[in-house]
Amino acid sequence: MKRYKILPIVCVVMIYTGCSGILPVASETAVIQEERTAEPAEESEELVYEGNILSNSVGYETEAQKLVIFRGNHQTETFEVVDCKTEETVYRGTILEKEYNLKSEELTAYGDFSKVSEAGEYYIKAEDYGISRTFEISDTQYSEMLDQQISYFKKNSSQKEDDDAAIKAADIMLAYTYFKSQYTEEDAKEMPAILQETQKELQELLASKKTSGVKTAALAMAVNLFSPYDQEFSIACQTRAEEDFPALKEEQIVDELYWAAAELYKLTGKSEYAAVIDYHLEHKSPRGFGKTAVGYYGTLAYLTTTYRTDVDQCTKLMEQLFDDAIDIVERSSADGYKISHDDSYQEDDAELLLQNARLLTLMNVISKSKDYVLGVENHLDYLCGRNPFEICYFNEENQVYQTESCIFILSGLKDSYESEEVKQ
Repeated sequence: MKRYKILPIVCVVMIYTGCSGILPVASETAVIQEERTAEPAEESEELVYEGNILSNSVGYETEAQKLVIFRGNHQTETFEVVDCKTEETVYRGTILEKEYNLKSEELTAYGDFSKVSEAGEYYIKAEDYGISRTFEISDTQYSEMLDQQISYFKKNSSQKEDDDAAIKAADIMLAYTYFKSQYTEEDAKEMPAILQETQKELQELLASKKTSGVKTAALAMAVNLFSPYDQEFSIACQTRAEEDFPALKEEQIVDELYWAAAELYKLTGKSEYAAVIDYHLEHKSPRGFGKTAVGYYGTLAYLTTTYRTDVDQCTKLMEQLFDDAIDIVERSSADGYKISHDDSYQEDDAELLLQNARLLTLMNVISKSKDYVLGVENHLDYLCGRNPFEICYFNEENQVYQTESCIFILSGLKDSYESEEVKQ
């Protein structure tokens, strides 16, 4: 894969042109687009859902890539997309790349029906495989999912552990920082609603006597965001973060300490925090972008500070971010379920997949690339039912949904399509 040079200016400025052609797309000759006046599907033996055709059961954005996974040893080579309302076949496509999947110990293949962009409710069918669950196609799909999760968090703001609340608050603050126009009205002077909800979470963290790196980092991260709206609260966040930091150095939870130090250095420019950052960067810089590891939060804080930084170190950190993001895209392309994974699929791996999607979302902010957006969508589709366990993690009854946040990810997808950067 082509690599791109990094040019340091003050901290670092990246020039990156993306990596086109990585994710597979069905060729024009492989699929046949039906006319809008398609004939009803031919009568045949009734097909039922058997778990052999897996789709995003929550739904697809109208202009998004739409992939379906086929599993099992069947000879059928084509599939159909059927309109639930009319029972008409609106699209026929080819089942591609049927191969043995070592991770799931089965044959898997995929189909691409991205050309189906009319809003409605559909299902996929293929002889021998059966049918998929029904799903929607909508031009407001990501907006609806985003609103649904924000609404859920409003009603359940006090049902999380400190660290879960801190990570969720950080995710929302990232969404507000990089997609601010989605959450503010022009010339609005009052605190945006999404920050009001985040403030409730942070106030509970202030009231808690527990200390942790993610809590300290989230409070430091909040200071400048809330300063224009609530100076007293902003000062309280900074005071608590600085008071708690010395205890963290004794605990030595590496990635948490790195993130907390980076946020406090970005906020204050104090040498004591810079020394902690330097110590970690002299060894191996921490990775991770979620509950299980938080190193990339620290890297992002360090790269965006206005205080003095080491240009060579910034360059290395940016290279690491790009290398990891490209690796996720490439591994997803080769994977039977189109996600980046190591050895086997596990039901409890949703947090890792959210970290991947979060990193690709950030990288698309830094360097616009359709491949990043498609990578995010593949991971989201997997979490919305297109996985070997047939689990929809985007469900209020699911523990991942209750404790993790997709708000930064969904805000990024919404922004991508509203800005028309990935439309066909």
